[in-house]
Amino acid sequence: MQPKVFIIIPVHNRINYTVDCIEFLKQISYKNYQIVVIDDGSTDGTEEILSKEYPEVKVLKGDGNLWWSGAINRGIEYAILENADYVLTLNNDV
Repeated sequence: MQPKVFIIIPVHNRINYTVDCIEFLKQISYKNYQIVVIDDGSTDGTEEILSKEYPEVKVLKGDGNLWWSGAINRGIEYAILENADYVLTLNNDV
């Protein structure tokens, strides 16, 4: 069994970057991963679009005050609770 990797992506708006990032990740050959997007108060429909178009992506909500480090911490906490073997942090514009 391959180790489970949680890919943590903090976002605030810029849904087009987030969708491009997810589409790129779906092309990798390693398949035992979970994408976790921390949507920190986006106003561009990020949560709704991801929930509809990418139901396999876990979306955690913030109120706009997490910033990058708080969003990363929330994602890592989630990954630990879900027994992640590894955590990869990404920005959505990578």
